[in-house]
Amino acid sequence: MERWWDGGEWSRVTRPAPEGARYPPAWRQVAAATAGTARATPVRAGIVATPDGVPLARLGARLGARLIDGVIVTLSTAFIGSPYLARADGAMTRWLDAAERAAVTSNPAPDPLALYTDPDFWQPLIALAVIGELLGLLYTVGFLRWRGATIGKSLAGVRVRPWLFEDAGTPGLSWRRALLRWLTGEFIGGVPMLGSWYKVVDYLWPTWDPRRQALHDKLPGTVVVRSRP
Repeated sequence: MERWWDGGEWSRVTRPAPEGARYPPAWRQVAAATAGTARATPVRAGIVATPDGVPLARLGARLGARLIDGVIVTLSTAFIGSPYLARADGAMTRWLDAAERAAVTSNPAPDPLALYTDPDFWQPLIALAVIGELLGLLYTVGFLRWRGATIGKSLAGVRVRPWLFEDAGTPGLSWRRALLRWLTGEFIGGVPMLGSWYKVVDYLWPTWDPRRQALHDKLPGTVVVRSRP
């Protein structure tokens, strides 16, 4: 059967393929890989499309999308959490003023750890972290459910979809896939200490993964594809 790609998704209308029609190279390549056989010689190294022929997104476009989304969530967090930022800034200013006075008057310098034990400093930082996680959850999961793409992904010309085609009547992911993708991506990446190392591995994983999946694509079974040529 044949169907048409409109730049954003495959049409639901199909027609019989003409006699003698052959699968495109990308389809043959993916079919061989998913069947676990090496008898077919791929056109290029690695899989370049989904089983139904949708080209996978380039890594540069994915990185650009992630940067845009990061800026959007960070600025939104700073705007909503501005009272907490002001409170933490006040605590830091008081500590710096005390250190400056100690340097001028030769009095004992304040304890360097005093700033981090000051409730006016660490409590607002925790509040900002919670706000950032909640905004990231609403932004990422909401857009992936609604459109299959966040604002950053739309601007970069990519979107998220299941590896195998699912016609659910919506271009977005299911709630389950969208939530799993966020939990194994942004949420784990925000865990202190462990998250930083996880992010590095997660960002680099598509460079050697045959389906160009990041770690946060594995559990929900998603891939990032091009939404426009």
